Amino acid sequence: MQVDQTDLAYLYSLRELGILEDVARHRLPARTKGGTQIVSCADSDQFNDIYQRHIHLSGCSRCAPLNHYGGALVIPSHSPASALGQSELVKDQLFLGYALGKGDVQVHVSHFPCGVAAGYGLSARACLMLLCDARDDALDFFQKRIENIANYLENAAHFDHMECEQICLATKLPLREVLAIQRVVRCSSIETLQSIVMPSDDTVLSHFHINWENDKRRTYHLNRKRFKEFAKTQRQDAA
Repeated sequence: MQVDQTDLAYLYSLRELGILEDVARHRLPARTKGGTQIVSCADSDQFNDIYQRHIHLSGCSRCAPLNHYGGALVIPSHSPASALGQSELVKDQLFLGYALGKGDVQVHVSHFPCGVAAGYGLSARACLMLLCDARDDALDFFQKRIENIANYLENAAHFDHMECEQICLATKLPLREVLAIQRVVRCSSIETLQSIVMPSDDTVLSHFHINWENDKRRTYHLNRKRFKEFAKTQRQDAA
């Protein structure tokens, strides 16, 4: 699959503006004691490049791949690529890995061109917007889950003989969330969950893997701040 000429020109302009930056060792967080979780597309023609390059640059061999067709495009709940509910599943898996100490760094990866993106008519710009939204959506999910766990643990002493429906009433949480929390509690420890904190900003990375002309492949770090400013300027110019 080749990159459309309009998308190609757009991506080259982002390179020149420093919005898409070469992935380098100094841009990867040093704090990887708990390992890394990589959300990437299950496309076997792309994933090996992405995975091996990250291991080489980060020096971290504890990398857990969370592969879904569409990669990080499925993380935002409003993404068309998450029409079957993959968004909540991926974020739930990311949180469980984080709670178990298996991934204190998240790498959200989208590649382009991508069959899933093409299937939903997503341009390079639309993919990058979703990649930006993936970080915000994932962190919002983490914040709510941590608050809900605190709520659950506060009342946990009374749950021994309660049915799930009664726990939902006591915590004011939906059944799906109660079941998700119970799984985390079983897999981790109450002590760990009582001290769990939000991931820091520098441990959630956005990477864009491009298959340029002549099958030249490169992975870039998306500078989200610059990209949002650039997108805002484009909207203002269009208006």
